[in-house]
Amino acid sequence: MRYLLILLCLIAAPAVAEPWTVKLRSPAAYDADTLYVLVPSLPESLQRMSIRVMGIDAPEIRGKCEREKVHARAARDFVLSALKGEEVVTVDVIGWDKYGGRIDAHVALPDGRDLGTVLVRAGLARVYDGGARRGWCD
Repeated sequence: MRYLLILLCLIAAPAVAEPWTVKLRSPAAYDADTLYVLVPSLPESLQRMSIRVMGIDAPEIRGKCEREKVHARAARDFVLSALKGEEVVTVDVIGWDKYGGRIDAHVALPDGRDLGTVLVRAGLARVYDGGARRGWCD
């Protein structure tokens, strides 16, 4: 029910086309492509949500091999370092992610750079268009 309400707020809110300023929760990131945030503009019961960084595939914390898990922790730590000391970030909300548990969004770092682009350039994530994912254990 909660996710349905969030989805309805996203659909009904005219500000969806405009960037949102969201508060980072602690810890701010589960892995490199999942941020934990509060959205103050939503009703209090709906404010806590997860945002999936659009356009990237990052290794998973619960990966299929130790190599993937090591890379996932490095990527997550990079994100946490980039956000260290920050209370808010700006996101351009795209919509509901394909699994239904997160909001897809482009995330701007405090200096204005796109988080996904920064992760790809650092070799910590790959460009991802929503299709089949390549493994990280090769």
